[in-house]
Amino acid sequence: MMDSSKKNFPLFSIIQDDLKEAFPTLGANLEKLRAFEGNVEEAFSLDFVVTYDYFGEMRKHELKPDGTNISVTNDNRKGKPSFL
Repeated sequence: MMDSSKKNFPLFSIIQDDLKEAFPTLGANLEKLRAFEGNVEEAFSLDFVVTYDYFGEMRKHELKPDGTNISVTNDNRKGKPSFL
């Protein structure tokens, strides 16, 4: 049975499953973030930016427009990613 957070965005569940397979740690951490029951903003201090290593160069990619200036909160952590 598909959980309710995935039901509205079936494509996201496919991408999330692929992500978990390709990057198990990242996939597991995203699942934990989505399921966290406390105050996400206070506990993690995250924004909508991912930093990654590109052949030795650290790069940043905004997951939402102006993602650097948007804190991840309990209200916005489960929405459909803007790249879909």
